[in-house]
Amino acid sequence: LRISSQILRNALTYFTILFGLNFAEGQNLSSSDLKEVLMLDDNARAMEMICNIIQLRNNAVPLSLALEEVFEVAVATDKFNCTSAVK
Repeated sequence: LRISSQILRNALTYFTILFGLNFAEGQNLSSSDLKEVLMLDDNARAMEMICNIIQLRNNAVPLSLALEEVFEVAVATDKFNCTSAVK
């Protein structure tokens, strides 16, 4: 999944910290230098939905979700402190 670090920082407090000067992911950020952030402990589908929402890609967000998917998105929005962006 490719997304601008600036969009992530604006919407998710977690990434504001991660892309700061104290972490390797925040060093030498530029539009031409892609950084990979592995998120092995997080639900990939939930993160994809959150990223689509914060990028205003509404056509990529399902109109309905299974209860388990709602739960996973809720867990991720709580973890990354982005409930206001996902409302």
